[in-house]
Amino acid sequence: KIKYFDLVVLETLWEYIAGPVVAASKRHHVPYIIQPHGQLLPWCINQKRLKKQLYLTLFGRRYLSQAAALHCTAPVEAEAIKSFNFRAPTFVVPNCIDLTRFENMPGHGHMRRRLGIPEDARVLLFMGRLHSVKRPDLAISTLIAAQSLTGEVHLIMAGPDETGMNEVLIELATQAGCANYLHIVGFLDGDDVLQAFTDSDILI
Repeated sequence: KIKYFDLVVLETLWEYIAGPVVAASKRHHVPYIIQPHGQLLPWCINQKRLKKQLYLTLFGRRYLSQAAALHCTAPVEAEAIKSFNFRAPTFVVPNCIDLTRFENMPGHGHMRRRLGIPEDARVLLFMGRLHSVKRPDLAISTLIAAQSLTGEVHLIMAGPDETGMNEVLIELATQAGCANYLHIVGFLDGDDVLQAFTDSDILI
């Protein structure tokens, strides 16, 4: 059905589906854009590096070079991609934010009460995947450093634990004597995300 469209946007690079999509786009003369989403940044390339280098040599470089363009979400990503010398041009358009979901925020305090966080405490919020690439350990370091301040400082960590980091983060906080101020709540969605924002003072 690609022939019925004017443009194809491919959001994956390492998956099998990239090949058939590129082939169909070329067969029907429909231009395609690839969104790397950080998949070509140095950290990502170094994960399973040999497999990715082999894939790029056999297929990926051709897919990327023949694209109408490569959509980057930040200048640093566009700069990193230049080192590959793909023929396709790059352009930068940041990820958008739907501000309408923030028009009706929930009342303050619900999540604090559920987690036993005092109303007058300062709350740090880390929201994202609990994966080493996101450096959640730096959030723990921030919590530890904040214990020297006057008054209680708590850290809420919201996000899926993809690599079993929960125990590591809890151990770091325990060793520093501030595990009671760490709250790992897992993946949040919908109104729970808004509640976390409402009940926090600083977003990490």
